[in-house]
Amino acid sequence: MMVAQIILLKSSMYWGWVKICYCCLGDSTFKTARQLVPELLDACEVKTIRAFYRKAWCYTDAYDRGLNARQAEFSVRKYRSHQRIGASVMMSVDILNNPE
Repeated sequence: MMVAQIILLKSSMYWGWVKICYCCLGDSTFKTARQLVPELLDACEVKTIRAFYRKAWCYTDAYDRGLNARQAEFSVRKYRSHQRIGASVMMSVDILNNPE
């Protein structure tokens, strides 16, 4: 996966966080949006942005190992406490391809 795709995935999580916060605080007027959006973009903590980056990296690692979208989602959720996908994930993911 290219670096641009990692940045896009990370930024989409960041923008999603801002949209959730805006929906809780905003009144759906353009004037309020012009004021709130820059404030919310600055309000996101570095810790949260790092979490977005780690999650994007996990998906990148899964795709680099040749997993499809469904398998990558499974492996990222199953191995969420580890820095990378374990060697046994390919055996577990094979169950998703051949459910019986």
